Amino acid sequence: MILLLHYVVTSIVGLVSTNGYILRPFHQRTSIINSQNALFAKLKSHKKH
Repeated sequence: MILLLHYVVTSIVGLVSTNGYILRPFHQRTSIINSQNALFAKLKSHKKH
């Protein structure tokens, strides 16, 4: 459920940014998703403490 929500948010954010999400090179899109995942993991680990 959380992954689905995360995917939806990521898609919306990408589309909102001047519809550039689909037009961006794949590697750039991947790096953006990776940085978001890293941030997401940080937030998760913070909640555990």
